[in-house]
Amino acid sequence: MLHFVVMVGTGLAIEDEEELAAIAKLNLVSHPELGFPNIPKATQSKVQRQRGYVRHGDSPCGDLLLDGLYGFFPFVALQFQMIVFAHRMSPCGTIELVVVLAVVVEAGFEFWELAELPHENDYEHELVAAPPTDVGHRTIHTRPRNALTFYSILPILGNRRGSILPASACFDKRSVHYSGVIPLSGYPFQGRLCMNPSSWASVDPTTVPHIVTDSIPGPKSAAYNARGMKHMTGYSSQVTLCPVVFGKGHGVTLTDVDGNVYIDFSSGIYVTTLGHCHPKISEAVAFHAKNLMNCHDFNTPVKVALLEKMAEIQPWDLTGMQLYDSGTTAVEAGLRVCRAATGKTEFISCYMDFHGKTGHAVSLANMNPTNGPGRSQGFYMVPRPYPYRPLFTKPDGTIDTDAYINFFAEFITCATTGNVAAFVLEPVQGWAGSIFPPDDFFPKLRQFCDDRGILLMADEVLTSMGRTGKFFCIEHWDTRPDVVTVGKGFGNGFPVTGMLVSERYKESINKISASTSYGGNPMACAAALASIEVIQEEGLLGHALKLGEYFDRRMAAMKDAHPIVGDVRGKGCLLGVELVKDRETKEPFPEAGKLVYQRAFQKGLAWVPAGHILRMSPPIVMEESIAAKGMDIIEESIAEVEREFGY
Repeated sequence: MLHFVVMVGTGLAIEDEEELAAIAKLNLVSHPELGFPNIPKATQSKVQRQRGYVRHGDSPCGDLLLDGLYGFFPFVALQFQMIVFAHRMSPCGTIELVVVLAVVVEAGFEFWELAELPHENDYEHELVAAPPTDVGHRTIHTRPRNALTFYSILPILGNRRGSILPASACFDKRSVHYSGVIPLSGYPFQGRLCMNPSSWASVDPTTVPHIVTDSIPGPKSAAYNARGMKHMTGYSSQVTLCPVVFGKGHGVTLTDVDGNVYIDFSSGIYVTTLGHCHPKISEAVAFHAKNLMNCHDFNTPVKVALLEKMAEIQPWDLTGMQLYDSGTTAVEAGLRVCRAATGKTEFISCYMDFHGKTGHAVSLANMNPTNGPGRSQGFYMVPRPYPYRPLFTKPDGTIDTDAYINFFAEFITCATTGNVAAFVLEPVQGWAGSIFPPDDFFPKLRQFCDDRGILLMADEVLTSMGRTGKFFCIEHWDTRPDVVTVGKGFGNGFPVTGMLVSERYKESINKISASTSYGGNPMACAAALASIEVIQEEGLLGHALKLGEYFDRRMAAMKDAHPIVGDVRGKGCLLGVELVKDRETKEPFPEAGKLVYQRAFQKGLAWVPAGHILRMSPPIVMEESIAAKGMDIIEESIAEVEREFGY
C-alpha cells in the first residue's frame, strides 16, 4: 500500500552572526507538535540543533538554517527516521535545496489531506493528485508570497524502507524553484514549487537602475564593441543608438560589463517575456543539454509533453503542429500549409506588418531593394486600420472599419486573380510601433474570409505567450484563426518557434516537407514547455493584464502632460508611445524619438526604438513598483527633450 509523508525544509547559508540575528527575527522554528525527529547517530556529528537552527558542519559558509521540519500526517507514523542532505552547496548567501528523507515504518489510513501550515498568511496551497494511470506522480503547487520554503512529497511503500537521492537544484535569494524526478525504490516522484511572479525576479526599486560609469556606454563596453564591430556588421538600431555590452541578465534587470544595472523594458526584443534566466526554464534547458540535444524530428518525451501542452492552451481547434527555430521559418511553413490546404497561391497582408526577412515572408511586409525587384508573385499589401491615423473615417472622424473591409473586397476583385489562400496579419503590429486595430476589425475580417473561402493566419510570433495577458493576442477579439505562428517569448530566450493549424487543415502539413534540422529539439521543447508551465503556475496572464491597467493609466497621464505625446496604446506588456511635432497635424517626430530613446537608456532603461514611436515590452514578471520606475525615466526623458526643442 502506498502512503505519503510530506516534509518541508529550507536551507539558507548564513555568512555571519549579524545576518543570522536578522533571520532569527523571522521566528523560524521547528513545528511545535513534531519537533525534530530522531537523527541517526551517523549524522549527529554533522548536524546539531543549536539556538533554533541547525548547524551543518559541511557548509562552506558555516551555518545552515532550517525553516522547521513539518510533517503532514493523515495517518499515524509510529516511528520514523530522518536524514538531511544539503545538496550542492553554493557560495555564501544562496538558497540551497534541503532534501528531507522520512521513512515510515508503520502507518495507517489510505487517504491523506493537506494540513494547515504555520505562517498561513504567507501561502496559497493547492494539492494536486495525478490520475491513477499516471504511475504515481504527485505534485504539490505552492505559491510563496514572502517566505522561501521548499515542499517535497515522498512516497513510501508500506513498511518497506525506501532509498532516495536528491535531485540537482540550486537557487539564489530571488529564486525558489525545484523541478525534478527522484527515484524511490523504483517508484517515480515529481515535485514542483510554483512561484509568485514577484518572488525570484523581485528587485528593490530604490536600487535600480544603478549607473556607475560617467557615460553610457562605459569603457569596457566601448572596448568590447570596438573588437566585435571589426568583424560583425548589420547591428539593429537598438544597438547602434546605445552600444552597451551586456554581461548578465536576471529577471527584470540587465547588467553591462561595466557594472551598470538597467531596468529592462525590451525583454531582449520581445523575447524574455518571463524575465531573464528564469530558473525553471534555465534548469530545463540545462538538463536536456546534458541528456539529448538533437535527434532530428523523432518524438521525445519532452516534445510530446510540449505538443500536448500547446493543444491544451489553445482555445480553438488548432491541433496540427510543427516546431521550428525562428519566426520567419514558422511563417514560411504557415504559408505553405495555406497553399496546400486551399489549393490557392495568393496572399494578402497589410501595410507595416512584419513577418520575417526571407523571400515570401518579406513579401508580406515593408521591402527595400535588397529584397529583390519587387514582391514575390501573388503577394499583396492593403491598408490596415490604424485608429490614430485612419485612412477611412466615419462622418464623426472616427475610424470606419467597414470601409476597410469593403476596400479589401474591391482589391481582391480588381488586383488579384481571385486565388487568395490567406490573409496573413499580426494581431498587433510590433515592428511598426505597437499599433492596435479597432476592436471590431478582426471579427469582421474573420467573417469576410469565411464568406470567400480565405484562411486567416495570425502571426503571433511577437504577440503570443502572455505578452498581452493572453496566450494568444487574437483572443482579445474572440476571433478564431486557421493558422497561428508563435515564437519569441515561446521559449523565453531559447530559439524555439511553432506553427499551429486547424484540425480541418492539419493533414496539409504532411504535404509541405515540414521538418527542419533544429525544430523540436529537446532543449527547445524543454524551454517552451517550462515557459508555458511558468505562465500557468505563476498566474502571469492575470499579472500581465494587471500591469497593463497600470500602464494604461500612466500613459494616459503622460499624454495629458506632454504636448509631443500624440498617442499612447497598449495591452498587457505590449506598449507604444507615439511622438509628434504637432497634435493637430500629427506629423511624426523621429528626432525626438531618437533622443528620448538614448536619454532614457543613459539613465538606465533598456528598451526598443522605432523612429518616432517608443516601443515598450517589459517582462510580464515585473512588479508594478519597477514598472513605475521605468515610466518615471521615460517621462523624465520626454520632458528633457521637449525643453530642448522649445516646447
